[in-house]
Amino acid sequence: ILDMCGYLFKNLRKWSYTCGYMQAAGAVGNKGLYFSSNIPFLHKNGRYYRPDRQTLEKFEEKGFIKNLSMTGSRVSFSYCFPEARTYLATYGLWLEMFVFISAKRLNKFDDVKLGTMIDWDAYDNVDSIDNEIDVILMEKSIPVFISCKLREIATPDINELYIEKKRLGGWFSKGMIITSGNDKIKDSGTFKKAKEFGIMVMDIKDITSHNFGERLYNAVSGQDIVAMKWSRV
Repeated sequence: ILDMCGYLFKNLRKWSYTCGYMQAAGAVGNKGLYFSSNIPFLHKNGRYYRPDRQTLEKFEEKGFIKNLSMTGSRVSFSYCFPEARTYLATYGLWLEMFVFISAKRLNKFDDVKLGTMIDWDAYDNVDSIDNEIDVILMEKSIPVFISCKLREIATPDINELYIEKKRLGGWFSKGMIITSGNDKIKDSGTFKKAKEFGIMVMDIKDITSHNFGERLYNAVSGQDIVAMKWSRV
């Protein structure tokens, strides 16, 4: 998974094309572990979708698919395991898995959770699937809520995470957005807004570094939430 993440993060445009193709073509008549579809695939929304050959070959090389056959007009292959269907059709999942695995392997956090579902109203007899926190870390009994965005971030992303961490963790909690954008590098207005709200940001330079896990730990452990409590955040 980490090897595949390394490739995808450096080839996000190719991954976007391929994932869009898998989502569109996979929704029509492809069940089980076998996939076969036309190239290009004409979706009912009127758009044509094409996969990237190199990306599919990389998925095969890393053991997610097998028996890949790709001609000028058709692609077919078999998934190596059931979860691979989700992996190839969910664009942002790879960043979430990357952060989760990196934090786990670092062995410095007390606990690490992936994909925690939050039901704000547990007594309405409705199971909510819309409210999910991508990754939660526990650092010395302090919860750290992480939102993973395989794109540039916007102000609503900051507001959403700010509300989640305050409602679930209270004053003594931490929040972080990990993005494939370069907001921190550019010192963008969105990045400044995140700092104003006490939200840490890691961007593409951090993600593609050789020591992401250490950078993650240093950022989390280095934030002084006691001092922040008396500020306007």
